Amino acid sequence: MELYYQKDHDKKDGRIIEPIALFYEIDGVSAFEVANVFHGLEHKKEVDRNILKFDFKIVDRNENQDHQNENDDIGEGSTMIMNQFMDTIWPASNREAYYLSNMEKISPGNSNNIDLGTKNSCVLDTWIVDNFSLDDSTHFFEKFEKSSVRVELTISLLVQTIVKNNYPPNCLQPSQITNLSRDQFKTKVTYISRVDPGGWVPAGILKSIYKDEYPAFLYSLNTLVKDAVDGHDQVNMSFEDWEVMMENKGQVGARNDEEKNSWWG
Repeated sequence: MELYYQKDHDKKDGRIIEPIALFYEIDGVSAFEVANVFHGLEHKKEVDRNILKFDFKIVDRNENQDHQNENDDIGEGSTMIMNQFMDTIWPASNREAYYLSNMEKISPGNSNNIDLGTKNSCVLDTWIVDNFSLDDSTHFFEKFEKSSVRVELTISLLVQTIVKNNYPPNCLQPSQITNLSRDQFKTKVTYISRVDPGGWVPAGILKSIYKDEYPAFLYSLNTLVKDAVDGHDQVNMSFEDWEVMMENKGQVGARNDEEKNSWWG
């Protein structure tokens, strides 16, 4: 894992606002799987261990489809509005994050222009999750507590599925990977974060948080993704693939429960 701080950090009302970039690789998983676990609701408190509670609103991406131009591409993805109540970091006040979270597949034509150390690798697909703060005027959610401070954030998680031992110009296409096992894939993770904690927070505490929490976040994400796909040998490249995997896991779990019940009479 590589962790970079921007040396010339910004200051706002005496607070440190220090953009951070993380570069990481997760073996045996796809970009979609990483993005889906990071973006989704199931593991929200595990991905960010400082979240005490949250509320959300699913955005219907097809709601205004009738008013769009025929050339507009909605694309494959998921959009939510989130409101998170964070654990108190002494001696600061509670924080809340109110933001829009969008997960999107980047079209092959656009992803060909992205080079984050993958120029000499075969990139199968690219997904991005963007989280950015919303103004209170949207009124989707009230604060969990009136005394809490709003955090302003801009976060991007860009992930790319890499086929191991496969190099340009002889890259495999998505239709050619059905017989490949998980150990033939890895995902390159690029995480960029700029967070204004709001209110007053001692600079030393912020530095300590950055140093400890960001690496812990990536290691947790690694574990959560691998646990989520455990026992499923084929990588998931889409929401449809993920749903099929979860259905199969549910059926296996149900069969196991039946066997236990029959064993114990």
